[in-house]
Amino acid sequence: LSCLADARFAPPPRDQLAQAAGLAADDLQRALTLLLDRDQLREVAPGVLYSRGLLEEGLQLLQRVSKERGHFEPVEAKAAFGGISRKWLIPLLEYFDKIGATRRDQNRRILTPRGVSMSENGLGSGS
Repeated sequence: LSCLADARFAPPPRDQLAQAAGLAADDLQRALTLLLDRDQLREVAPGVLYSRGLLEEGLQLLQRVSKERGHFEPVEAKAAFGGISRKWLIPLLEYFDKIGATRRDQNRRILTPRGVSMSENGLGSGS
């Protein structure tokens, strides 16, 4: 989790994560399975892993960005997430759409009431 936290919104691929954590591939897989089972880690797209805490922080950032206009554009989300590339931005935004935290409306996204609840109370809320 600390290796993922250090990377913020641009997590390393699994092979680099194993090296950064000082784990063999099998040990990393066991650790990831445990963290996924405990809901401390989420796979937002194949091979793209984020800690639950960082996803909650991301929703808080999006709530701040969308507060004034009621929506946000991908470029604003990119800036809020530290200027990450589309490689991570698009899977993150699509994940938030998938869990009902945001809703896409043309090129902008709207934080839903469920997303507001999740940003204030955690990913387990808002259902």
